[in-house]
Amino acid sequence: MKKIIAMKKITIPAPLIIIIEDVGWWNGFDGSSLNQPFRTGMNRQHCPEDYKALALLGKKMGTQIIAGFVWCEWDRDNQLGKIPSATWMGDRWDNPVKNIRLFEEAADIINKNLNNIETGFHGLGHEFWKNGVASRTEFHDFNGNMRNKEEIIRHFKAFAKICENSEIKAPWPEIFIPPALKHSFGNNGAGFQRILRNFGFKFVITVFDKAKKYAPPLYKKFTKECGVTLIERGVSPVKWNVISAEPVFSFKWPILSLHWSNILHFNPEKNISVVKKWADFLIKGADEHSFIILHNVKEALVQLIYSNIVEIKNLEKGVIINLEKAKNVLPDSPKNNIYVKTNFSQKKPITIRGGRIINVSEQKNNTIIKIKPNKNKNIELSFNH
Repeated sequence: MKKIIAMKKITIPAPLIIIIEDVGWWNGFDGSSLNQPFRTGMNRQHCPEDYKALALLGKKMGTQIIAGFVWCEWDRDNQLGKIPSATWMGDRWDNPVKNIRLFEEAADIINKNLNNIETGFHGLGHEFWKNGVASRTEFHDFNGNMRNKEEIIRHFKAFAKICENSEIKAPWPEIFIPPALKHSFGNNGAGFQRILRNFGFKFVITVFDKAKKYAPPLYKKFTKECGVTLIERGVSPVKWNVISAEPVFSFKWPILSLHWSNILHFNPEKNISVVKKWADFLIKGADEHSFIILHNVKEALVQLIYSNIVEIKNLEKGVIINLEKAKNVLPDSPKNNIYVKTNFSQKKPITIRGGRIINVSEQKNNTIIKIKPNKNKNIELSFNH
């Protein structure tokens, strides 16, 4: 009987994670009928207030929003003219954004809100222009076949330079979100993850069913290749170009993927009203579905793996948490902390083996324990109750 009680009281809670794709465009018009990118479908120019909306959503949620950046319209010195496949203008590329103040204001907003915005990489121009004709997508074709490796590397090198010149002081992006979810994995060193790893990326967030799989993932929603952790994103609940979308999300899977237009208003001054609706809806839903909200989104991605893969064995006065399977897909990082939820009071003494308790906090009727695992495969928690 005591084992059943323990089973109910010890859980590895799932974290709520929010992704906003197509951030970074200044022109919000859908140009797909003109051999140009789809962009955001906003039908107006983007402005610094739109970056404030990202920061506000993160602040209200108490976490970092993953902003999937498209970078071509941040190219201040027109270097993309050397990579005709990256934009619709080819070797005649001339960034239409001339107002340097826009870059400065947006970068300043991001720099002041790094606790609430995590910059990720979504692409340069999102599509691929072959002989001047747009093709989906930038790094893989419509069937998930990887573009020419050397051409991809040129795109990544250009991204690195544009990012460095942006005046955005965020840490180097470690999260990649494939454009239009065209991706591939399973072919190891010959594949895309090796390129990502060489450029410092640790995570790919995508939809596995839409990727070309040369080999099955290690687990249904997680896999790892060349040191890069791939995570199932799930289907977006809102169409990419819906402006001021009404909040909707099933909470069946804790990653919510939206697009920039979904959280913005056609009148930028009213962005705050859209963001507030989404934040209120998500905070309530997270609570109802027992999701936790972590301040650091990369910790949240690690926690998502733990919450789905670890095995818990119940003891008379505690549990053994087996991390062995999770370690197969965790990123190579010393910061792979795990959060454990229990309704035992934090006033009760806790004994731990296989790790170190970093923090213990109260959350309503539960206690959240942040643990740094050591190199063993097990963590044993004992509660004197």
